[in-house]
Amino acid sequence: MNRLRALVIAFALPCALIFACGRENALVGGECAPGYGDNPCPADGSSNDGQNSDGPGLDGQGLDGQNSDGTNGDGAPNDGAPVFCDDGLVPCNGVCIDTTSDPYNCGGCGIICPSLLCANSLCVGSVPGSYVAIGHDYETNFSGAQKRVLSNAALITQAMAIRVLSYEQYAAPQAVTNVKAIITAAANGQGRTAVYTATSLPSDVAAMTVLTTDLLVVYSQTSAPAKTLATIGAGWTKALTNFTHVGGVVIVLDGASGANPQMPALMTAAAIFNMAASTPMSFGSPLLVVAPGDAVGFGVISPYGAGTRSAFFTCNDLNGGAVTYVVENPAGDASGVQPVVIHKVAP
Repeated sequence: MNRLRALVIAFALPCALIFACGRENALVGGECAPGYGDNPCPADGSSNDGQNSDGPGLDGQGLDGQNSDGTNGDGAPNDGAPVFCDDGLVPCNGVCIDTTSDPYNCGGCGIICPSLLCANSLCVGSVPGSYVAIGHDYETNFSGAQKRVLSNAALITQAMAIRVLSYEQYAAPQAVTNVKAIITAAANGQGRTAVYTATSLPSDVAAMTVLTTDLLVVYSQTSAPAKTLATIGAGWTKALTNFTHVGGVVIVLDGASGANPQMPALMTAAAIFNMAASTPMSFGSPLLVVAPGDAVGFGVISPYGAGTRSAFFTCNDLNGGAVTYVVENPAGDASGVQPVVIHKVAP
């Protein structure tokens, strides 16, 4: 009887280990081979337990979240493969999206509508942003009043850490340095900060969204080759419209200087302002703050003298409604009003 019991035990133990290991041939030297445990494992070494590291296995969800070969590593099907969309849909993060109505991708991937309403590729009911045209280029000889105008415009954005996209392609380096110093000092004075991303690529502006930027500064592009800025501006129209429609702020500076002054053409092509021309003014020309209650004109001394490289605008967007002429050249002639600083609330 004892001999029979010993034989039963001797047969049962390896069988128990085999089933505990999960597969035949998984028993090696009386123990589970590496890779076999309490969960069933195929004999070829690839796991179905959700912990596989060999790449092609599945984790019970149809996707392997633990791959080491880079495929399907994020749990998304066809990871790394291009996504092709039909019927006017746009691929956003591997999914085909209707960007004309999706509030999380309104007008483009990643553009989120605060109202969660998107129609015709534009956010509905969103906090408006601003466009500000300033007829000073800040390269040299500017007053405290001019600094206040720029500071007010930059601080329209409510962000504590202001993310500034600085478009510098054809700008004078000293103007760039001065403008950044003015904005930084103004932000610090309110316990805020300004962080700059410098670019000389028009495509960076065209790709800009409120996910990465609060304020766009376009300096007077004094060294731009002839007939280039209108083309650049035309490539920005959609991005700027979406950007300002959800609270973004755009500042454009123009001193009407350089060999080929073209800032009005850029503003018109980009739908910032319908600007016919900018005309240089003499240093020290007295300028009046005609809208001291506007956010850009608040606290600016009036009158103040025009600095070096200052200009007034001939603007086809008339004063009133969403458009406010903040500072004007009072020495206007028969041509009418001569605005120097214009603020437009984005629709």
